[in-house]
This record gives sequence, C-alpha cells and structure tokens, in this order.
Amino acid sequence: MWKSTVLLFLIYIDKVTLDCGDTAADIVFILDSSGSVGEGNFNKTKEFFTAMVDGFQIGPKTVRVGAVPFSTSVHNMFQLTSFFSKPALKSHISNIPYVSGGTNTADAIEYARTTSFGSYGRNDTPKIAVIITDGKSNDKSTTLSEAQLLRNNGVIIVSVGVGGGADMSELQGMATKTSYVFDVSTFNALNSIRDKLAKTTCEGNYISNIPYK
Repeated sequence: MWKSTVLLFLIYIDKVTLDCGDTAADIVFILDSSGSVGEGNFNKTKEFFTAMVDGFQIGPKTVRVGAVPFSTSVHNMFQLTSFFSKPALKSHISNIPYVSGGTNTADAIEYARTTSFGSYGRNDTPKIAVIITDGKSNDKSTTLSEAQLLRNNGVIIVSVGVGGGADMSELQGMATKTSYVFDVSTFNALNSIRDKLAKTTCEGNYISNIPYK
C-alpha cells in the first residue's frame, strides 16, 4: 500500500485534488523558528502551512490541526481542539509570532507526543506530524530518539528540510518512511511540494491506528 501512495505522488505531482473528503485525521505541524530561519522565511513557512490547511476539511469529526512552533523551546502552540473552522485556523496561523533562538527539535517532538497528541489526539484517528526545519537540530541523537517514541505511539512523521543546511540523515531518521522525506532548496520552493504533501496526509487509510500510549 505504501508503494501505491508513492505511485499516486508521481501521478499527481502537478495536479492533485487537495480535498481529503470526510477523512478524519489529527495533524500537528512542528515549525522551526530558529535564528537561522529568519523572520521572512518563517513567514513563508506560515504561508505554506495556511496553504496546506486549504487542502483539508477542518472540523471536530474530520481533520483537526495543531501547531508546535519552536526554536530554543516550544512557544505559541495551539492544540488540535483549538479551532474547528478553517477561517479561524488560518487567521491564527498568520498571527504566530517569530521567536528566534536555537533548533531544539527534540523538545518540540516531545511536546507533540506528550501534549499535542497525548492530551488532545483521538485514539481512533490517524495521527500525522509534519516537521518543517531549515537545518540540523541541537541534539541529533535525542531528536531521533524522540521521533522514534512518537512513531511508536502510532504517529506518522513527515519531515521537510529546507535549504542546504538540512541534515538528510536526520530528516530520514525522523520520518516514518523515506517517501515521507521532502527536501527543497529554499523556503520559496515549499509550494512545489504542497500537492505531494497534501496527498500524503490525505492517505489516512494507509496508516495503522495504534492506541495512544
């Protein structure tokens, strides 16, 4: 079935319907706000995040979206239960502030595991984490350990590396499958993978639902 998903990516790389229908999913976007990203590029990340939301049916029984922005620590989070209308969700995304600092990816993944999904996720629903980062984390070993714990809890991880500083082995180590690793040259190129990433997150029927621990 994973091969079927990859085939769909190839078929729909240029034109894909982004509507997931009535598919239910809990999706958390983990957003790198570190100093190397810069405010301008963080704003582009938010624009990409907003564009992704357009591909989902947002609602309490369909797709629910949360966010974990991070730099030295996590900040300005919102939960899967915070917004059940697309306009409210998109408005809040646009108002996420840029907070410069280090690249503490491990803490952000831990927060997603223990709080975003742990306290607010649905046990009977596919769970997806989308990590967007421009570079290497402060502690690769801990980052990969936290990603493993998150995957062990039944969460599929999609990792997106932006720019030449991204560590491909770390991106691959975080992601559930190599086909869920995306690498783009600049923040301006994020929209080039939007359709493929939307198709990935819509394929909830390929995800094994493991009761959250």
